[in-house]
Amino acid sequence: MKRMLTGVIVFLLLACQPKTQKKDLISWLPQESAVVVQSHDLKSLSENISSIDFVSNNEFKLKKEVQENFGFLKYLDSLGNSLIAFSDLTEKNYIFTLISENQPQLKLDSVKNKSVERLKFDGFEIDKVNLEDNIIFTSRTGGIFLAGNSLEKLKTLLEGESFLSDAEFQKAFKATDPKETSIFIRHDRIGGKFKEWFPATDSTLADFASWSAVDLSHKNGSLNFNGLSLWPEKPSLQHIFKNVGSSANQIARVVPATAPGFSSFGYKDFDQFQQNFNTYFQTKFSEVEKEILKNVSEIGLINYPSGKLLVFNNIDVILAEQNLARFSGESKEFRSAKIHQFDNPELFAEHLEPLISPVDLNFYTILENFVIFSKTEEQLQNVISAFVNKNTLAQQEHFQGAFEHLAEASNILLVTNNEKFKELIKEMSSEEFGNELSNLSFDSNKLSAIQIVADRNFSHIHGIFHKSEGSLATRNTEQLLSVKLDEEILGKPVFFSNHNNNQEDIAVQDINNVLYLISNKGDIYWKKQLYGPILGEIKQVDILKNGKFQLTFATPNRLEVIARNGNAVKPFPLKFKDEITQPLALFDYDNNRNYRFLITQNKELFMYNSKGRSVKGFDFNRAGSKVLFPPKHIRMGNKDYILVAEESGRLNILSRQGRHRVKVNENFNFSDNEWFQYNGHFISSNNLGELILVDENGNVSNQNLNLTQNHKIDATSNLLVSFSENILKIRDKKLNLDFGLYTEPQIFLENNKYYISITDLQTQKVYVFDSNAELLPGFPVYGTSGIDIANIDIDNSPEFVVKGDKGEILIYRF
Repeated sequence: MKRMLTGVIVFLLLACQPKTQKKDLISWLPQESAVVVQSHDLKSLSENISSIDFVSNNEFKLKKEVQENFGFLKYLDSLGNSLIAFSDLTEKNYIFTLISENQPQLKLDSVKNKSVERLKFDGFEIDKVNLEDNIIFTSRTGGIFLAGNSLEKLKTLLEGESFLSDAEFQKAFKATDPKETSIFIRHDRIGGKFKEWFPATDSTLADFASWSAVDLSHKNGSLNFNGLSLWPEKPSLQHIFKNVGSSANQIARVVPATAPGFSSFGYKDFDQFQQNFNTYFQTKFSEVEKEILKNVSEIGLINYPSGKLLVFNNIDVILAEQNLARFSGESKEFRSAKIHQFDNPELFAEHLEPLISPVDLNFYTILENFVIFSKTEEQLQNVISAFVNKNTLAQQEHFQGAFEHLAEASNILLVTNNEKFKELIKEMSSEEFGNELSNLSFDSNKLSAIQIVADRNFSHIHGIFHKSEGSLATRNTEQLLSVKLDEEILGKPVFFSNHNNNQEDIAVQDINNVLYLISNKGDIYWKKQLYGPILGEIKQVDILKNGKFQLTFATPNRLEVIARNGNAVKPFPLKFKDEITQPLALFDYDNNRNYRFLITQNKELFMYNSKGRSVKGFDFNRAGSKVLFPPKHIRMGNKDYILVAEESGRLNILSRQGRHRVKVNENFNFSDNEWFQYNGHFISSNNLGELILVDENGNVSNQNLNLTQNHKIDATSNLLVSFSENILKIRDKKLNLDFGLYTEPQIFLENNKYYISITDLQTQKVYVFDSNAELLPGFPVYGTSGIDIANIDIDNSPEFVVKGDKGEILIYRF
């Protein structure tokens, strides 16, 4: 029965004989065609598009409509060269017409819900085919197969009426490759649909061209397109670039990697450029504008939800500085770049339209050959930070990979950082379209780009919807936050656990001894005046054993324990008449929150419990000479050791009770490095640059590391890091850093990974390496202190906090 029904359907398709006899496909295109797709293999096209990650991983209205309207294609075979014309795009249900040179057969054995009804008209017949409640209409004439979702449209064509007759379309059609899939866009017919989707935009898409045509190619998950755009009769954006020449696209060098996107407009011949403005848009530049723009080869806009930034790529940056000096007001330094007030904010306000819409020009900065204008200082600070940290779009692998498929120079370049751009475009979209955008994930298809290169009365088009090769886990470091305090920072900021949201806040002290607690979003919870500078780093405790954390530290005369609301936890603070000479030593022997607070005053040691009471039974109350470092608790196996190093060169290795547990007979010439546990030994170094190793029996050995006198070391139980002059050694690997003034190296363990950090205070660069001595992607970045590392939020990426400019705290994700 199924075979009989299939045969009947094939017979009915072959029996349809309309009046009109046209042999070429394009002669059957409807007059109202707005978009035309040409393909020699529609099935392969459908499969290729479906294999793009963005299409396969998302559900959206257009995808659903295409699947419903073209679901019948999967039941057709032998469908050769074909055209699909889309019309009436502004209607709720658009109309499509399929025109193919072959008569396909319908494979319907697997279709449960199917029917065919023959509709007879004067001189021709149309079959109404219902496949799984999806209705299409088909007919045939002279070897041409017609199908569509509109009976009236098919009738009109078969009656020999309303065919597309457009010389511009003929030009575009001849320029495409018949062996490729091509798309033809009729701009005056799609402008309305674009305005429907993006009602808040002032786009001139409808006037941009008469027709645009591109050949599509699909490779490795990317969609590439190349073609041309035919200029319309009336002035358009493209006319501005007539005979001006193209210029290299370089603005991406100052576009932050986090920017949603940017546009670039390039020219070589400024005289022709300004003449085109005058000829086509009756716009004349002022003499000042001429001076500035004649020295510019590329004009750009960086797009942000908070506003656009205007960028000039200058031929001679010294001349650019001189041209802008007359409008330059007060300036501030930020990351070694100057941010100037701009005293002529109305400059270029109108004369660059339609190239760019007016931009507020209140501030500007200069980076290499680029002048960047902005509405706010903060916008320029973001650009400068990304530039200093080498975290610009041009330095991203996905950008570089995309531009291998594009031209080096162009007149117009539009680039979108897809995941971030959708939030920007949502503000210009209709509510329905905007909500759909929010739910889309671009995942590996991170970047899109379109290039326009002007020629004689037409332009070349190059573009890509790019899929990044390899793992997207190759992340660059991203600045998340900048917080400005009232005063300069003392010491370095540290993370402090927030038990309310299981994230991390920031604790820091300024030079006036004011302590701040700041959220990881930059909100200042509170400020607290202290009675002196914090010695060493702030530590974290839970003295009430209820999962709520407190800050604890020593100042020169106090031991503080402060709750996260900023109040002291009673009976703290403990006050001392004599000066505290070392940072607080905090012990939690069994990780059961029975804390021991050890205070050092020159030779004397005082131990307290969580209730602020003196701990009885700790016998080591006084050393023979001044204590050099905070006493250190080390656990080996099931034994606890407390190490106290003295100025005399003596090393005391004590038990919990303060009794000598390991006798060390040798005195040392201590360096400035504390004691650590490493490979089953207690280790430090001497001022000759030798590593000192002491085992649990008190046996001493030295290892020559060839370190200079002012070396630094850090260690864990299985990792040793040293720094001497400019050589950073991680395990057995040596790294030659640039000569500078460096902080001591720090080892962090986060998410079961070791990170080693060091900061060059002269060049203000923070370096972070892994335990294999590999510099992490995106480093070095700007910073002026040591850092603290933690996973501060709900994602899986670690962050670090560091000092920035005076009074500034920075958080980076890496």
